[in-house]
Amino acid sequence: MNTKITYKYTDAGNYKTWGEEVIKGTLTLNQLTPYLIDTEFFIPKDIGLPDLQPLPWTEDDHDLHTIEELEATTDKPTISHNAESLVGNFRRARAGEWGVY
Repeated sequence: MNTKITYKYTDAGNYKTWGEEVIKGTLTLNQLTPYLIDTEFFIPKDIGLPDLQPLPWTEDDHDLHTIEELEATTDKPTISHNAESLVGNFRRARAGEWGVY
């Protein structure tokens, strides 16, 4: 079984962009919550997921994204990370106080 991660970027003007990736293995939000910024936000580039901000950046843009859903799926992985490596990336990002935001 694999996991589809649906995540969202919302800029200061409330413009929203959604993205999704499939990773190998099972992942739950409970596994990630301890490593999120304020138990809600993360920076995709710090953990190996694509950022969703449109280019070029404007004064409304920032690095923070939210996880919208983690869903079990039989779809093939779209990125090379598996559940274990992604949790490790979240842990390392949190230990490093995440990137600049």
